[in-house]
Formats: sequence, C-alpha cells, structure tokens
Amino acid sequence: MLKLRFLVVLLFLPFVLVSCGDKFVGSVPGYIDPVDMRIVDSGTNFVFVFSSNENVKVYNFEKLVSSFDRRAEFVVTKSRKLEIYQKVDSIFTSKNLKSYGLVASRGAQWLSVVNGNEFGLYNYVKGISFSEDGSRYGFVYNVGGLVSNGTIFGGKYYVNIDGYDNGPYDDALLPIFTDDGKVVLVIKELGLWKVKYDTFEYGDYEDVLVPSNPVYGDKVIFLFKKKSRWYMNNTTNVFKDVVVFEFNNGNYVLGESNDNKVAVKVGVIGGGFKVLGTYDKVIKAIVNEDGTYAVVCEDSGKEILIVNDNSFSNYQDIDKIEFSENNKYWGIRYKKDGKYFVNVNGKDLWNCNLLDFAFKNDSVLIMYLEKDKILAKEIPFKNL
Repeated sequence: MLKLRFLVVLLFLPFVLVSCGDKFVGSVPGYIDPVDMRIVDSGTNFVFVFSSNENVKVYNFEKLVSSFDRRAEFVVTKSRKLEIYQKVDSIFTSKNLKSYGLVASRGAQWLSVVNGNEFGLYNYVKGISFSEDGSRYGFVYNVGGLVSNGTIFGGKYYVNIDGYDNGPYDDALLPIFTDDGKVVLVIKELGLWKVKYDTFEYGDYEDVLVPSNPVYGDKVIFLFKKKSRWYMNNTTNVFKDVVVFEFNNGNYVLGESNDNKVAVKVGVIGGGFKVLGTYDKVIKAIVNEDGTYAVVCEDSGKEILIVNDNSFSNYQDIDKIEFSENNKYWGIRYKKDGKYFVNVNGKDLWNCNLLDFAFKNDSVLIMYLEKDKILAKEIPFKNL
C-alpha cells in the first residue's frame, strides 16, 4: 500500500464576533482586500468576501518541511466561518434575502455553495437561482468540459434542483421557480432548445431567450429563434435580432439589434410598444408586474440608466438595481473613484470601500465596511 508522503494544512485567522450597538452587525478582521458583500437573512446578516493570505504548511511523514503564504479568497458571515477558496466568482441571493449562494473555485474546479453547503467539484458552474421565498434552489453545472479563457467547451450539463440532478444535457439555463410552486426548465438536447413547464413542453428551437418571470396566466412567454427572426411564444410578435428580453405580467423590455446598434423597446402584449432609444449595447434590464422598469445601456463607452422614461448618465459600473416592494423607489449600487455608492431615486445616500443595500418595509437598509467591522444604517423613505 502506498504511503501518503505529503500533507498540506491550511491555516487562517479566526473571526471575532461581538455586538456593541444597534448599528453593529459583525467583525471582519484579517482581510487585505475586500471583494464583495451581500445582505442576507432578511437584512440581519451579511456575506463578506475578501482576499487575504493563507498559510500553507507542507509535511513529509508528519515532519514539517516547508511553509509558504499564498493569496486566497475567504467568505465569512456574522454567524459562521466558511471555507477558503481560490476565487469566489459570484454571490446570489433570493428576493427576500433569506437564502444565498456562491460560485467558487477550489483549484481548477468549481463548487456551488448554498447557505454554506457545498456541492461539487465540477468543471464549471453557471450560477444559482432561488425561489422568491428562498426555500428552493437550483444551479447548472458542467462535467467533462474544457475551460479556456473563461469559456467552456464540450462536456455535459446537469440541472440540480433542491439537491437532485436532472440531465445530462448538451446545455441548460438556470431553473426558474414560479409563484405556483413549479419550475421552468430550459435545456438543449441534440442541438436544439426546449422549454419545459409543468406538463407543457415547447421546442425544438435554434435558440431561446427566457425571461426571469415567464409564466403569464396559463401561458409561458419567451422568445425563440427561427432562421433570422425571433418570435414571442403564445403571441404574434416578431422581432429581428434580439439580444435582451425581460417580461413580467404582460409587460416586456427588449433590445433589438440592427446595424451594430441596439434599439431598446418597452411594451405590453396586445398593446404595442415604444422605443426608448438606440445604444451600443444593453447591459441589464428589469421590468416589474405593474410595468415599471429599469434598463442599463452603454453608448460611446458610457453607461446610461433609464428608469420609467427618465434617463441618467452620471452613474458608471452599475452592478445592482432593485425596486422597493411597491415599485415607487428604485436603487442602484455603482462604483466611482474606487468607492461604492448607493443611490435611491437619483439621490446618493452613502459611499465607502464596500457596501450593499436592500429595501426593507418603508426604508432603505445599507450595510457597509468600516475598518474591521460591518455596520448598518436604515433610512426611512420619508427622509429621502
């Protein structure tokens, strides 16, 4: 029997958690560079990702032969300490902030981490999705593919829903959890895409664009490609080259490409549409049940935010857009001069090296990094 010749032990600083006031959330000592943070547990907790050094000790037959430091990324919350990863690619949260997920790498392979529970190792993980109440989760992973310059080639894809695998498939999108407790699956088999919902199956398509809220009554609304046109399922709408599509309760936002420009359109099924403008590209789009919307575009290298027909060009590097429960307030997180800013309804509320925000009842909750602590402040809507 072969003997184990080398043992690698990873050591890192413990986290001290103390409470000393309403605005104090938790301590995060020992970090070198903050990476990202998200509010979780309905606004009472945080997920903090930071870069620091881990000490690696190398043993030969239980004898220490060498040690060295290497940079790694750590994940911590106020209530528990998570593992060390080579890289944390993304943080995901449920809409009500009760659940969170991470896509992280260990060596050359990737894991899906849901509320601290690890799944993997895989060749690649596409992301994590949650039901609105955070009780269900799903993710897509690849086995057997080769990763080159951030792109994966070959292999098979699996859709994991609540811990159970579906597949293998040629490709798959993140599962969508619907309000009626069902799941929309978007999968690719034998080179063609299918959309599955309850007992319904739609297909086979060259390509599809499925919005985050596709169920509309007893219908599923999505775009499918046929030759050089995109068709909206269950409607008579036809478009040219669509690059972005979002839908909610009959309202939609889409970006239609033509001559290297993208026309941004907002419309209602059966009620026509209007063009907001043409841009170089569309980065992100959101549309709510009542038809309120937000779109982030780029033109001539500059980001443009459009919210309910109002255009803003003084925000760059927008990485988060949220609406309040009644959709009367909107907020963004953006980066400027190395700092993160929270802006609500066009007004900057706070800035620092790292922060996150969420709408909570009739207020804006902001958690931010202050030296080695995470602090929180709550600003009522009436004070905005």
